[in-house]
Amino acid sequence: MKKIAVFFKEPEIYGYPLNEDEYLHSYTELNNEIHRNGAELYVVRSQSSYQGNGIFSNSWIFGPKGLIERGEIRADVIYDKGNFISDNTVPVLNNTFINEICTNKWKTYEEFKSMCPLTIKINNERDFLSALKTIPTYKKVIKPIDGEEGKDVVIGDDKLLLQIPKKYPVAPQRDNQKYLLLKYP
Repeated sequence: MKKIAVFFKEPEIYGYPLNEDEYLHSYTELNNEIHRNGAELYVVRSQSSYQGNGIFSNSWIFGPKGLIERGEIRADVIYDKGNFISDNTVPVLNNTFINEICTNKWKTYEEFKSMCPLTIKINNERDFLSALKTIPTYKKVIKPIDGEEGKDVVIGDDKLLLQIPKKYPVAPQRDNQKYLLLKYP
């Protein structure tokens, strides 16, 4: 049976993201789907637990009442959710390139311009004011360049966006109903 290891950076068994109910539930569902397809899902944590050749010194599986320690395993595939440093002996999903595209809004835009709303990388307040004039929609979106889970994303008109504190660089975007699932303030 194939062993899929999901790698998280933090060493604690219930460290992020499994310390949040929604993520624990999602990974439990992923585990169930993997089992239905004839494989096993193992949680592995911390780069220091990696011994090379797909071997981790510590692992856990999902049980009916939480995670159960399983000790050393050899993974056939590693699902990287924590900046895993690979020795290229087993396939890694979500490698560094994919992680960067998923978390760096500017890289996402550069790779997928045809699928993204107009996005501008801004490094200071002067350029921010100019970008507000360049983006043609009444409502605009402001995102941190490097972030995830919608943290620090603001949607609003110019008046609102001028009032909020910004940590540069940021990525203002046009409001495009095709891309937004959030409600406006």
